[in-house]
Amino acid sequence: MAKLAPLAKIILLLAIAAAAGMASYFTGRQTCTEVYRHDISLKINGKILNAQTAVTPAQQERGLSGRQCLSAGNAMLFAFPDAGYYYFWMKDMNFPIDIVWLSPAKQVVWINPDTAPSTYPGSFVSPSPAKYVLELKAGQATALGLGTGSYVSF
Repeated sequence: MAKLAPLAKIILLLAIAAAAGMASYFTGRQTCTEVYRHDISLKINGKILNAQTAVTPAQQERGLSGRQCLSAGNAMLFAFPDAGYYYFWMKDMNFPIDIVWLSPAKQVVWINPDTAPSTYPGSFVSPSPAKYVLELKAGQATALGLGTGSYVSF
């Protein structure tokens, strides 16, 4: 390899580091270091996820807003007092998510996949009543084999 000047070496190393970072962006292999509470474990098709719960109106309104990322092993579970039509928006969100509505029996009644932050101020709702709503990293519903009629255990 030809001899490089010190500045050229630094520029080359920075270019390689940037390319590696962009590769992880495009392949979805970014690591999330955001810390979430582990309030409850969810079991989906034999896989275990750690979930932070949102049960108070303030927690439910805030949801994942302002967070920087969500790893594949984490989720947020919204628990409502009764089954109903619960609308979700992407206000102050920094990353896309899958939104999964569950019946009182914890059966999937609707999935809004890969919901982007740019959809705000629009909102999303299940066509069927739900008691729980699960927010997952975008693509996780498919990766976990979730579909309408699937069950989530918790």
